[in-house]
Amino acid sequence: MDESLRERVPTRVLPGRERDRHRLASWSWPAVGWASGFIGASVVAVFFLAIDLVAGRPLWTPAALGSALFLGQRLLPAAHPPLVLVVGYTAVHLGVFAGLGLIAATALSVRPRPRRLANRLTIGVGLLAASELSFAAFAWLFAPTLMGDLGAWRITAANALAAAAMTAFLGRMAAHLEPDAANP
Repeated sequence: MDESLRERVPTRVLPGRERDRHRLASWSWPAVGWASGFIGASVVAVFFLAIDLVAGRPLWTPAALGSALFLGQRLLPAAHPPLVLVVGYTAVHLGVFAGLGLIAATALSVRPRPRRLANRLTIGVGLLAASELSFAAFAWLFAPTLMGDLGAWRITAANALAAAAMTAFLGRMAAHLEPDAANP
């Protein structure tokens, strides 16, 4: 479709694929970064919610992490999770993943871009490494027992799933967005 006509035609009357391209192209790189961070945080949260539900202690993981961060105390596995710790830690969790998403989106917005597959692998491995290092630093600083309480394999699995979801989203969006002119 002619570019000048596309700008004048309301989005709802464009053909399906063209409408999707138009909507995706309307995103900004910072919005893509925030959204990818939200996706990564959500994947980790749902992963640990499922584990907590199977263990019969819903919301224990974010409460344990909040207890370590805000109170400097270990939350025992049998303890009832205080909602204020869950909400507080969830806000921090979202902030950390938003930061990771913004960094990854900024890296993708720079010109010239490497080949797509290599770029996606680099971003995915970088996101996994950053999330693993972030959690390791958090555990080391605030609660060395967290790795044992949560299980290192669970943390790595959750972070790997989050990195994969974020990378898939970033890759899909990168195909529709122009490189940022502010980052030549």
